[in-house]
Amino acid sequence: MTKQITKWTACCAAFGLILVITSWSSYLPARKIAGAVDAKPIPSIAATKNVDSDIVRLSQEPALRNTVNIATVKDMRLHNVMRFSSTVESRNPGTASVTCLLHGVVSRVLADVGDKVQAGQIVAYINCPDVSDAQSVYVERRAHGLEAAANYEFTRTRLKIAEAEIARLKSLSVDGITARKDVESAESRTAGIEAELQTAKAMVSSSEIQLESSKSRLLSFGLEPTTVDKVTTELPLRSPISGLVSERTAQAGLPVGPLSGATNAALFKIIDLSRVWVMLEVPQDEISHVHIGAKVSFTTEVAPGKSFKGRVTKLGETFDAASRTASIRTEIENPNFILKPGMLVLADVSTDGSLQQQLTIPEKAIQKLSNKTVVFKEIGPLTFKVCPVSIGRCNRGDAEIQTGLSLGDRVATNGSFLLKSEVMKNAIGEEQ
Repeated sequence: MTKQITKWTACCAAFGLILVITSWSSYLPARKIAGAVDAKPIPSIAATKNVDSDIVRLSQEPALRNTVNIATVKDMRLHNVMRFSSTVESRNPGTASVTCLLHGVVSRVLADVGDKVQAGQIVAYINCPDVSDAQSVYVERRAHGLEAAANYEFTRTRLKIAEAEIARLKSLSVDGITARKDVESAESRTAGIEAELQTAKAMVSSSEIQLESSKSRLLSFGLEPTTVDKVTTELPLRSPISGLVSERTAQAGLPVGPLSGATNAALFKIIDLSRVWVMLEVPQDEISHVHIGAKVSFTTEVAPGKSFKGRVTKLGETFDAASRTASIRTEIENPNFILKPGMLVLADVSTDGSLQQQLTIPEKAIQKLSNKTVVFKEIGPLTFKVCPVSIGRCNRGDAEIQTGLSLGDRVATNGSFLLKSEVMKNAIGEEQ
């Protein structure tokens, strides 16, 4: 009897414990921990689960709606542009060398590689004895020229006085005051002065020729005769053009000139980079579409976001039989010397094959999905469908549509990557 009571008591206790646990567990989810923050649902780009994985429906969240922009397929003239890569070259007329024609030694160097110089700017000085000799000859012949000119003016004045004397004596001879022999004596003296005047004139001409010869010699040395105030042995070397110093071999103490034995006579090389050349290799089947003066747009990694304008200046200078390409020369305006010889550039050449009516959409609407080129076509309010397309040429942010879309269709541009991400997420969910 006692054992039965004990079993009955144990069963009642177990049943009561189960009731307590059950009631407590049902109470726990309803409790709110003090200080806890309510969790808010994260908005999804898709409002509902799509039956078709190629269709994306945007939720009504304003933030998501504003991330996707729409563009309409248009029928417009798409410019035909060919793209090439090449390197920058300096222009042949825009390259000059600074050399020394006289034997001497470099005394001072005033320019270095990378410096901008102007035409006529002094870049170095050469210590050369021939310079002082040429200056001395010029100064001497200039003095002789001044002396000959003064002698000529003096002789001409004497002649005028002699002629006046003859006129006076002839007037007195008519009145019987002066003898005839006095008139003849004055005429003889006047004839002698006329001969002296001719000699003085010849001396002036000779001194002018000699002075011009010495002046030309100074100019050939790079010296201005008007600046010869005193004799010096320093010869200034000047840049023949404005540009950038690309090479320098000059250094103080370096022997220069024909007798120096130097294999490279150029002390400096100057390149004018205000305009540069780019040679493009154009396939022979496209060369007929390119014409002189065609506009070319250049870009380079050196100046991100900047475009350089140029034009075609010469066609078909050379032809490569192996690659079947013709070389065309383009010229670029480069006022700030940003482009340097050897830099890689991309060139977009506008050809005669442009101005064709084509269906076009913005390039940013195009996405790659499962190795296919697709766009997201709007099929309803906030609803888009993956639409495979075939694209042609791309130019100036627009892409040619060959198949897959019709005129007036609406496609997603900005935000199309988000739609692509949603499609990929749906595809992964289906596989799982």
